[in-house]
Amino acid sequence: MSFGVRARRATDKGAGLAESLMVDICRVVRVERVQQPDYTTQVREVLVWSGPCKVQTYEPDSIERQSGGRYVVTQEDRLHVPNSAGPFEIGDVAYVEGYARPYRIDGLIRKTFQTAQRLKVTMISNREEVPGVPSAP
Repeated sequence: MSFGVRARRATDKGAGLAESLMVDICRVVRVERVQQPDYTTQVREVLVWSGPCKVQTYEPDSIERQSGGRYVVTQEDRLHVPNSAGPFEIGDVAYVEGYARPYRIDGLIRKTFQTAQRLKVTMISNREEVPGVPSAP
């Protein structure tokens, strides 16, 4: 049996184990802007995916930025979802049950032997002020 076949089998087994650790539930939405006949723009959320996930912080450093004259503190985390989830795009918004604020997907991390999709996410700390993102549902 070749190394590639053995590695693929190990990855498949690892994917099952990784999924067993995904005890949170999340839903990921995509914000779409729809131009109305009266030239106004309607913003709506379209469901991309819903299911099990796991939130993990790798480096608990926060970043302080100024946005619209206010300071905003963000922290980068990882959102782990099954390999079969998605497809996701940068800018999608993830709501994780039990978390007070949603996450914005900032990066799609890809690997050859991937046991789960690990998405780089940032908690949206001032959601009501993020242009184009509707208020929490």
